[in-house]
Amino acid sequence: MSVERAFREMIRDEVEIQLRPMRETVAKLQDGTAGLNGLRELAERLAPLGSLLNGGSRRSSTPPAPVARRRRGPVRGKNRGDNARPCALEDCKRNARSKGYCAAHYQKFRNLARSNRLPSDWVEFAAPRSVKNISLPRGRAAAKALAQGKA
Repeated sequence: MSVERAFREMIRDEVEIQLRPMRETVAKLQDGTAGLNGLRELAERLAPLGSLLNGGSRRSSTPPAPVARRRRGPVRGKNRGDNARPCALEDCKRNARSKGYCAAHYQKFRNLARSNRLPSDWVEFAAPRSVKNISLPRGRAAAKALAQGKA
């Protein structure tokens, strides 16, 4: 016996050992699908009998499940309208959404805080309708106000 032949047999035996679990699994799967094929054939043979029992119609006796529909309305996102607390600003008619303010006034709150122009009565979680609204200068007037505030 040559060394090459011995080496090939050794490799073949090793590959056979490694592939044995996979072959066993494939054999089990083939046996399982044979059972499923038998059930499918039985269902096809019994289909005419089922249609006779249902009065000739091919519809099932149970109604289809209702489709879950998305609720539509003016409020979207996490806030589902269960927050009845009004906005912290005196003249605002919207409900509070974040930190006591409606969405628009919360953005204004953030911008004022970021630019260090936040008035003292504008605080987080302010009481409803307790904060006076301020009007901010725009354009050149805003640039002048910012320049004066920094100087």
